[in-house]
Amino acid sequence: FWLKARRLHIILRASRMAEHDELLYLIAQYRSCDCLPRLGMLTFGASRAGAAQTSVASARWRNTELHSVLTAAERAEAATKLQKRLPRLIFADLDDFPMAGGDKALTTSSPGQLLVLAVCATPIRERLYAGVLDKLEAVTSGHLDQHSARLFQLQLDGGATLLVCWHDVVDFAKQLVKESPSCLEALDSRDDPLYACKEWIALREAFDWSCCKASFQGKRYRSACSGPLLSLIGGKRVGSKVKNKTKQGSSEQEAKLVTEAVHKAAIALCRRACADDVEEALRLRVEDIAAQEQVSSSELWDVAAQLMEAASKAPDTSKALPVQAVDAWVDGIRHDDFRDFAAACARAAPEAALVAGGLSSDWAARLRGTWPQGADLIFMAQTGSFLYDLQTASSDSDFSIIFLSPVEDVAGRTPPSTEFHFHVLAGFASDKAGEIEYSGRELAGFLVELAKGNPRNVELLFTEKPYETSSVWQELRDQRQSFLTLRCAAQYKGFIDDRLNKAEPEFGGIDSGDDAACRRFSKCLYAAWHKMFELRRVLDGKDPAVALKGEENDFVMNLRLRPPRSGDDARKLFDGAKAAYAELSEQLTDARAFGALPAEVDATALAEWLHSVRVRQAATTAAPLPPAGGLKLTRSVSTRSSGHDDVEAIKAILEEVERTEGIRIVHAGYSPSSRTLGTMHAGSDHDVHFIFVLPRSAYFGLGEPMQKFSRSFPAAGDMNQVDVSGWEVRHACRMLAQGNPSVLHCLHSPVDFKVTPWTGELRAMVRRTLDTSALALAWWKHGRQNWLEYIKKKEEPIRKKYVHVLRPLLCLQWLLQRDCGARDGGPGISGLPPAPLLELAREVAGNGDLSESELSVVEGLVAQRESLPLPLPKDRALDGLVERLLLSGEAKLAERGVSTSTRR
Repeated sequence: FWLKARRLHIILRASRMAEHDELLYLIAQYRSCDCLPRLGMLTFGASRAGAAQTSVASARWRNTELHSVLTAAERAEAATKLQKRLPRLIFADLDDFPMAGGDKALTTSSPGQLLVLAVCATPIRERLYAGVLDKLEAVTSGHLDQHSARLFQLQLDGGATLLVCWHDVVDFAKQLVKESPSCLEALDSRDDPLYACKEWIALREAFDWSCCKASFQGKRYRSACSGPLLSLIGGKRVGSKVKNKTKQGSSEQEAKLVTEAVHKAAIALCRRACADDVEEALRLRVEDIAAQEQVSSSELWDVAAQLMEAASKAPDTSKALPVQAVDAWVDGIRHDDFRDFAAACARAAPEAALVAGGLSSDWAARLRGTWPQGADLIFMAQTGSFLYDLQTASSDSDFSIIFLSPVEDVAGRTPPSTEFHFHVLAGFASDKAGEIEYSGRELAGFLVELAKGNPRNVELLFTEKPYETSSVWQELRDQRQSFLTLRCAAQYKGFIDDRLNKAEPEFGGIDSGDDAACRRFSKCLYAAWHKMFELRRVLDGKDPAVALKGEENDFVMNLRLRPPRSGDDARKLFDGAKAAYAELSEQLTDARAFGALPAEVDATALAEWLHSVRVRQAATTAAPLPPAGGLKLTRSVSTRSSGHDDVEAIKAILEEVERTEGIRIVHAGYSPSSRTLGTMHAGSDHDVHFIFVLPRSAYFGLGEPMQKFSRSFPAAGDMNQVDVSGWEVRHACRMLAQGNPSVLHCLHSPVDFKVTPWTGELRAMVRRTLDTSALALAWWKHGRQNWLEYIKKKEEPIRKKYVHVLRPLLCLQWLLQRDCGARDGGPGISGLPPAPLLELAREVAGNGDLSESELSVVEGLVAQRESLPLPLPKDRALDGLVERLLLSGEAKLAERGVSTSTRR
């Protein structure tokens, strides 16, 4: 069979018949996989014609001599050495793209050096260990993580040197759907690769030659060829125009001849950029330049500029790519690798099994939609002032949560969310009595934060307060002494310095009798003193007390409960704190000099411990971890990547929107819909709002930049339809200035799909500038418009429209009850109404603006979730409640001088 296959291979090569290239390629691939017996099961006729067309399209620029550079023995040697260096090798072959090694490859590579593109699946053990270790070492070494290029050299016995550029399958898949030339050409190649396994064959079936052919004609591939061409010969692209650097010099510089290497690379790039729609005259000119022995840079530049212009007008082929099939290919590899990894972990019989913590039923309900699917609770405790025994009647309730994501998801294509937050929008030192805030972080991220030495994180390991715990937390707590480092001491000092700097500017307000300034000064000072007591203990070699006792507690509580009433008293307290701070600074300097504390945490030991946790976690994937107590969130052992989870799927959709629309999303969250209002039913879709920024060029054209965007993604599998809509950031800010509730809700969504530094800036802007009178009026108008349009004029309105009428009207009542600036039109808002409709109604009822019977009406509406999408006869009780709330809201707005200016 082998001799017959080899004879067929030689005959077809000699015939040079393009339509047989697919057969040649499959013979080569299956030969490298030791799968030749399977050739009899293959059929080739259906795709032969497409293969012929594609090979003709790429024949203009393929280097037919490249694969004859290495002998058969050298190719076999290269394949063997590559498999040893990259244990889970998927594919490897010589890279034909002329700029694959970058500009420097033309001048720094040796004559015998060949570029190789390799694709591999990084082993799970390495990904689980090395990724965290890199982040920890980046912290302990004091610099940001800089990923080195994935390049290495391979020396062959015959003298040839291979420069190998390797990609993990995830990175390769991302580059492929971005239409990277090297990746596309590797898939389109008919030559025998150095190595290819069955997974590569599967990818070629998903991303076939027709996809490659279309991409070769598309904008991104051609731009990726003409762009490096301009860079190579001294030009650059500015907006939609091309600027020639060489024409800025003398005439001698314009006539400068390019080197032979540059000439050869430039012609190869030109031929790639010459798609089918390029004018024949330009194509002939490229071939004419190729035939010349010498050519000037200005002559090449002129051709490159025309090719770049043609590329800019080429069709966008990205939407036609089989992105989902490529993702499924990656998921399949990841799943197979994880299955083998989990089986190996189970056979290793770990010494200590993991025991998860438990969530109470109210917390399980509160975190629904936020808690990562399949995660286990590691630690949960009430923190904030309660943790330090410094709480007062105006204190809110802060909770810190540490969780452990499913190990298969961590090792998957799209790692799960690593943190979540919920904070009430309020000013510094505001009264937040009764509010509940919380933040959660995945264990790996928490370890990195511990390594940074932030006192608030380190203190969690030393608290004696009651908390929900797990066996993993107890193991980490046993290592708590290792986190008391010089870095941690410096973080204590930095926190103290920050609070003292914030306290000093308050003297003017205290002198003028401003109570708010007195409270802010008091909070800064008591927080600084608390950390000074703790820093002194750390520098003395003792453990932090966290909750102060005795005289220390009395002193700090006195500062908190009795703010200074005069500037002189405040300055005396401040001077005393500054003196104590200076003394501690000297003690810290001595500790550095004498090595009283370790400088940093042991990054390797921490990474190894976390890896042992992941290994034990993988060993138990066949069954959930046994809860230690309380109600455990239901855990389903996933057999797929977390990208299929609703939250992760929506994040993937937003990434696709960014990629296809050329925008950058700066914030994304749920809109006020059934998923956040507590009225979700089986058919509820996902309504997602986001704020985006356009490319700079969009802001400098003659036309107005896009202000809005919307798109629907149909239901797929067990995922309901996803509707996304966004506002350009300037448009969003204008809407915020007008008190638009939709943008406000997006910014403070219970579930954030994307958060960036812009999020914090926009939220801070809301605190400073939001006109609550405008917001109150917007809520009233929103409720009234929905009432008139969707209910009053209908005989059988869709029942869920009552929800969309009641929520803005109840939000109005909630806002007016708090009287936070709405009376005089001043800016400022101390919080937002709770998202769930029933919770909102209960708060309004608690303040007397909703009777018990009316509250029962709202409860009955929420209880009928499955009937909400149906058209039903009007409900008299609901109609009466809506009309009363409209009248009441209009009257209260009038009392505050806010006119509705609308006739009923």
